[in-house]
Amino acid sequence: VSYEFCADQRSTQGMPRTGTSEAFEPFDEAKGTIYESRDTPKHEFATSVERAKREFAVGNLFETVLSQTFREKLESKEKPPSKLFRRLRNRNPAPYGFFMNLGEQEYLVGASPEMFVRCEHVAENDYRPGATRVETCPISGTAARGADALEDAQR
Repeated sequence: VSYEFCADQRSTQGMPRTGTSEAFEPFDEAKGTIYESRDTPKHEFATSVERAKREFAVGNLFETVLSQTFREKLESKEKPPSKLFRRLRNRNPAPYGFFMNLGEQEYLVGASPEMFVRCEHVAENDYRPGATRVETCPISGTAARGADALEDAQR
């Protein structure tokens, strides 16, 4: 399976795939491994991937979003959150990445082949305070909101 992203007459087609593939290793304080925890056991995630492949093969799926959450402690100056983000970008060169400081020493770091939201400051000659352009691009299959809760449920 390969994925190519195209936008503004540019494409990821032909770009070198230089990311490394490394097996997940759960956090082990004695060994000093990288990740503290994950939200889905490895065998369960692998089962989900195999099931999705079967559903693709018979035409029941054309796109799916399988994801995992990994947690990592980043408490030292030698291991800042930005280093984790750079490592993720190197290993998973997805077109969209995010690095968000949630406050109180909590960060959200990720990478995706799809854009969820993009915020840009508008031109400097726009004098509205905090003028920002927000663009969204929902994931395939995301339904538009209905006029009310009943219509939402019917979609």
